[in-house]
Amino acid sequence: NLKQALIGFVFAWTRDGKSRPVGYFSGTIWQCSASDMDAVAHSWKLLSEGVVKHICVSDDGQYFAATSHEGSTTVFRFDRNQALYSVPGRALKFSRGSKHLAIAHQHDVVVYEISPANYATVNHPGVSYARFSPDNSLLCLSGDFGVRLLDASTLMLKADLGLDECGPVDFRTDRNELITFGLF
Repeated sequence: NLKQALIGFVFAWTRDGKSRPVGYFSGTIWQCSASDMDAVAHSWKLLSEGVVKHICVSDDGQYFAATSHEGSTTVFRFDRNQALYSVPGRALKFSRGSKHLAIAHQHDVVVYEISPANYATVNHPGVSYARFSPDNSLLCLSGDFGVRLLDASTLMLKADLGLDECGPVDFRTDRNELITFGLF
C-alpha cells in the first residue's frame, strides 16, 4: 500500500490541488492523485543517490524540484518522464511564471533561469528562505541575517531591512508588501 509506505516522507501540492509529487527514501518521486494516494500517475528518479529531503512545485505546475539528502537538486517537468538537470544545493522557491529557481548552495544563493540554463551567484551566508515578488522583480531572502531584497535579474542588493534572524517571507499577491516573523 503506497499510503503506508509514504508516511513520514516529503510531498508538495500542485497549485490546482489535484495532485502532488511525493518523495521516497529510495530517491524516487511519485505524482499521486490528491483524492487517491494509491493512484500513481508518473514516477521520476533523482539524478543523485539518496533520500528525497525537500520538494517544491512551480506556481504554474509545469516544474518541480526535488532535493536529495546529499544536497543536490534535480529539476523535473511534470509532463516528461525524465529529469531535466541536476544542480548543487537545496531548492528554495520557483518564481511566479516558473522562469527562475532560487537554490541555496553553501553560503550562496544561486538563481537559475529554467530555459535557457543561465544563472548568477551572490554570497549571502545564512540564507534559509527565498521568495520572488509577485511581479518577479525582487528576490527576497531571509535567514540568520534578517531580510534582504535583491533585484531578481542582477541579484544586486536593493534593501537590507535591518532585522534579526527571520523565518520564511511571503508577498501579498496583489501588492509588493511582504510579511515575515522573527526567530528567537
